[in-house]
Amino acid sequence: ITRWTESDFHRMCDQVEELVRKKHIRRFTGNDYTSDLSKGDVLACQAYSGDAIQLRADNPDIEFVVPEEGAELWAESLLIPNLARHKANAEALVDHYYDPEVAAELAAAVNYVCPVPAAREVLAGSPDKETVELPENP
Repeated sequence: ITRWTESDFHRMCDQVEELVRKKHIRRFTGNDYTSDLSKGDVLACQAYSGDAIQLRADNPDIEFVVPEEGAELWAESLLIPNLARHKANAEALVDHYYDPEVAAELAAAVNYVCPVPAAREVLAGSPDKETVELPENP
């Protein structure tokens, strides 16, 4: 659907409520889905790829799969409100995260795509095979 109407919204809400009532959808949750996955309490869920990769290190049965139909794209973003009281401090923090060494360390820790091009060289110099492959295969 490319043009949602109010009736489309309410129809979808009704369908989701019916799936919840029938227990096809157990619950809506935040990041605590990782606990359910690691314990084997859920068969499938919508998850962040970085979480799935970290969980897979402890449980090789956990996989991250993109459906044939496709998936959404997400990004972690840093931004500063235009009326921020401590703008200089916020800018210093953003600059810190965009330092290639720091950005590479963060990317390796969370297994996400790194937005800092110079961090790719840092990642490529890692002795860890998975870290070296991270820029090309997050």
